[in-house]
Amino acid sequence: MASEIPSWGREQLQEDLAAQLGGESVPLEIDQGGWDAVFRRTLEMYSRYKPALRHEVFKTGEGGVTTYVCQPDVMGIRDVQITPGIQPGLSSGLAIESMMLSGVPVYYGVGDTFIDIQYLDLRRRWIKAVSRELASDPDWALVVDPETLQHTIYTYSTGQLFVDVEAYVPHKEDLSSIPNYSRKWISDWARTEAMLIIGNARAKFDKIPVAGTFMSMNGSQLIRDAKEEQAKLLEWIQSSRADLFPRWA
Repeated sequence: MASEIPSWGREQLQEDLAAQLGGESVPLEIDQGGWDAVFRRTLEMYSRYKPALRHEVFKTGEGGVTTYVCQPDVMGIRDVQITPGIQPGLSSGLAIESMMLSGVPVYYGVGDTFIDIQYLDLRRRWIKAVSRELASDPDWALVVDPETLQHTIYTYSTGQLFVDVEAYVPHKEDLSSIPNYSRKWISDWARTEAMLIIGNARAKFDKIPVAGTFMSMNGSQLIRDAKEEQAKLLEWIQSSRADLFPRWA
């Protein structure tokens, strides 16, 4: 019988961190609001270097200007890839010119039809110059509403386009969107954030009276340890950029 895979998520991680910080024997100076801040700051820091990415794919009409409104949770656009569809000219008498303008290598053979290569080269240069002047090459533009932060993609072409938008989106609050290779980093960083909250609470008192004597507090030490560990974690994640990991469409 196969063993069950241990669950990993925000609730389980909070229990593990509380145990690591000694919460089973001594109550910790952090409430649920503090834990919410711990995971919120952890996701904010992680998203700076490894944001969640989502592909939004659509196709345009036969030509002209097309407007595509991204989903409301899109925070930014990483890349937009536009692929022109097959144009009717490729199957007509303009096939050679269309392929040349698209950058497809054209090989000339000998047969019944004579082709003036010098004329085709001049023709290609002229059509390309006119295309640039008329802005008829496929293109896209991004507009972000300053009030709603809604992202809108505008595309322009003389034919149909297939568009792939790679967008930044928030990680899920329950940590279910965190990949396996980053869970250790998330756990370590969340622990340092909890240490800072607990350390700041304990640093308000140097000593507290206990049974006729005094007990020293380790708030300052917790803060120092947390900052040192955060520096190491930042160095690791900065050297492991998000764009170095494989990407699939």
